[in-house]
Amino acid sequence: MFLYELFFSVTTGFMGSLLVVLFLYRLKPKLDISPYIAEQPTHDSTPMFGFKIINRTPYPLVDIRIELVLVTPVNVNGGAVKSATALQLTRNDFFQLGKFDANDREADYALRVGCSQDIRSLWLSDTQDLRINVIARHSLSGFCAVKSYIFHTKADIKPGKHVFGNSLKVEPVD
Repeated sequence: MFLYELFFSVTTGFMGSLLVVLFLYRLKPKLDISPYIAEQPTHDSTPMFGFKIINRTPYPLVDIRIELVLVTPVNVNGGAVKSATALQLTRNDFFQLGKFDANDREADYALRVGCSQDIRSLWLSDTQDLRINVIARHSLSGFCAVKSYIFHTKADIKPGKHVFGNSLKVEPVD
């Protein structure tokens, strides 16, 4: 009888712990990154390149870090390797990104960040890629997620600005 109770206790404890971990794992950050880069001229006629990120979870995200990297293949003896050049964003660390709520009039779940470097002049070859990496922590579970998006061609750069709110599209600026 004692072995049966011990086995039953260990099994139910393990199953309960597993269910809690599975529930918390579902609470990892879910991010969307716009497949378009918005190119908008500034007051001094230099372009500002914009990127948009949306939090799709019903909880805020914290400790958000963003990096923008231009990846260039380099031929070496025996093959090719990729060389990464970090591009400077206007801001790359954010404390919080609000929870997703389609009725949020302020769109606190969306984040736009810019790059003032001229991406078009740095992106010299069709073999290069532009990669944006976003790292965020879920405020309830504490789990982190890394979301990356790779822009393969300059055709992903659209003149205009990202649409306000839940859309990832770029609209022309009048």
